[in-house]
Amino acid sequence: MPFDFHGDFHVPGSNADPAASATVYRGASYRSRLKAQWAAFLDALGIAHVYEPKSFLAGRSARYTPDFWLPELKAWLDIQPADPVIRGALRWKADDLARQRPNERVWIASGAPRRSEWHVEQLAGPGRKIARGMLLADAVAPAGRVWMCGAADEDSERLIFDPIEKVGCSPTLGRPADPESESIMRMAYSHVENLVGETWASVGMVMERRLASLMPRTPALRQSAA
Repeated sequence: MPFDFHGDFHVPGSNADPAASATVYRGASYRSRLKAQWAAFLDALGIAHVYEPKSFLAGRSARYTPDFWLPELKAWLDIQPADPVIRGALRWKADDLARQRPNERVWIASGAPRRSEWHVEQLAGPGRKIARGMLLADAVAPAGRVWMCGAADEDSERLIFDPIEKVGCSPTLGRPADPESESIMRMAYSHVENLVGETWASVGMVMERRLASLMPRTPALRQSAA
């Protein structure tokens, strides 16, 4: 392949969710900026996604709501911060979902997607198990296929390239896009890095400014404005 992968999952603090407060992106409210960043990344790759469409029973009584359903890929994506302790404590629910739905992929994200950093894990299912991987566009047919690329376990240096055809698309020749040089990947990472979501606090400030603009100014304000 024309590129190499290096490194491990993000370490705590390097890419943790900066604030678990609601963030508005393209008119939709997400529970955190991290989840909104993933929505922006999926949009940039042309991957259709539905936010929190369904909850499942995990174990005997726990409730589990994966963050995204990707209907074209038949995949569930659960967004976790870049903290292995938190990710490890919650992964049993994703493991249980993978057992319940063996014909659908189940992915666990580790922080936000970054260039040349592992950011997602693929559990057992229709695809090969990938312990540390990257979600990449197809360089030849980005509208019809994506790739899950990575290593089978934390210590392996052997890479796996798992092509995923979108539902309704015919298989064609292709290859994973280089995360360093291909424009589609650079644009996707830029979407993540430059996402300016509106928290509920910032939305409130916008409304206050709009209301203030509608109120008549006092003479003193007119003079100061002049």
